[in-house]
Amino acid sequence: MWEFWLLLLAGNFIAESWNLNINHLEVTYGQQLSITITSATQKIEFTSMNKLRSYIIWSRRIQPKKGQVIVSGEERRFIINSVTFDDQGNYTEWNFWDKVASVHVVKVLSKRRIQGCMPGKNLSISLDGLSKDDVKLQFSSKDFNLTLVERGLPVGNNHSGYWGRIQVTTKNIQVLIVDGSDVGKYTLTDRENNTVMIVTLNMAGCELKTTQLKLMHGEEFSIKLPIWFKKLEFSSVNEVQSVIWPSCAQNTRKYVKGSGFQRQFIISPVTFNDQGTYTQWNYRNKASSICKLEVVYADHVQDCVAGKNLSISLDGLSKDDVTLRFTNHEFNITLAEHGTPVGNLHKHFSDRIKVTSSEILVLNIETSHMGIYTLTDREDRKVKVITPNFVSQPNPLLALLLLLCIPPCVCCCYGNMIYKKCTQKTTTTITTTTTTTVSAVKFENQSPLLASSPGHMSTEAPADSTLVQSPAPSTD
Repeated sequence: MWEFWLLLLAGNFIAESWNLNINHLEVTYGQQLSITITSATQKIEFTSMNKLRSYIIWSRRIQPKKGQVIVSGEERRFIINSVTFDDQGNYTEWNFWDKVASVHVVKVLSKRRIQGCMPGKNLSISLDGLSKDDVKLQFSSKDFNLTLVERGLPVGNNHSGYWGRIQVTTKNIQVLIVDGSDVGKYTLTDRENNTVMIVTLNMAGCELKTTQLKLMHGEEFSIKLPIWFKKLEFSSVNEVQSVIWPSCAQNTRKYVKGSGFQRQFIISPVTFNDQGTYTQWNYRNKASSICKLEVVYADHVQDCVAGKNLSISLDGLSKDDVTLRFTNHEFNITLAEHGTPVGNLHKHFSDRIKVTSSEILVLNIETSHMGIYTLTDREDRKVKVITPNFVSQPNPLLALLLLLCIPPCVCCCYGNMIYKKCTQKTTTTITTTTTTTVSAVKFENQSPLLASSPGHMSTEAPADSTLVQSPAPSTD
């Protein structure tokens, strides 16, 4: 007999196990979770992955704690728009008879993406709705591992290779001005150390490119040197390499300006000796930026006034290294050679050339000195070409005299006309007033009503008139 009951219980257990539906779902962090439920489902119970939490997440009778059920025709779905690691676990459907209809086992996967970025641009990593105080960002490559952000703090800025390059906002984490040394994996984790996202930075096809720059001799050359750069290397056109910052001796022509993010290396003015390749190196000893500088001669048209001095700047060259030549349709004269004003020996420029440590002056220049002034360096390279343009100098006394003469001239030319117009206007006004008064008097005398009106009768007799009284009427 007991065998029968044993078989019956086993059959019932097998039948219930056969009817239980178990589904395994995998969804990526931040994506939508969609679970198809039956029409007989009365409630959904959620049990976390670690079994520490279990509660009714949705029911027909109460407001859902999270998610919603969407009905489309005969299909019903339980939806959570953006899942997190807190949403992974078992979702159990209970039917009318308070029996388990099905179980959905949900596993949340980490995001994985490959992101390309050009050198010199910023890498942005989204927090995907996480609080910045709950996240941690780690960088890993074949060379080393480093924590960049810890509980919202940019701790990576304390590392020499990332000084000031890590910025944390409420929406993302940015790595500023990336280069080849930043290629690797960036792992974002939450407070429970769950891996939310893995970003692989790829610069394939985005190799470091050389920036071409052309400046005229005498202009200013500037290179940005934020605090995460270690050194600046210079390779001349003759392929002679040297570190010009920070090991080189600074002078008045080459210097560092600013600090922190705004630090710059300045060369002012540039000469032909400054043309070449400038390479910026970071603290991982990798090239971060390359700039190739080409220097060309300067060509200017310079305004000057006859009788004044024409100044030609040496633009950082030593006066002993320069030569100045003058050419026009009549002359081809050397005015200065290796700092000596040899042009003073020529009658056309007699005692007019003066050489200083910073400029060459042509004194009391005249229109006969119009032509082309060419400045060359020790290697006979054309540095500067100056063409004077003679302009007239404004005379302030003449302008003042004109201002003082304008009012009298206006009075002389138009004074009589203005006087006549004003006189005519005054006469017309007086005539109009007189005519109006006479007309009013005539109208008053001609009106019988106004003449007999008591208000218009005079109460005083003239001095030479006699007042005659009419006799009183008789009473007889």
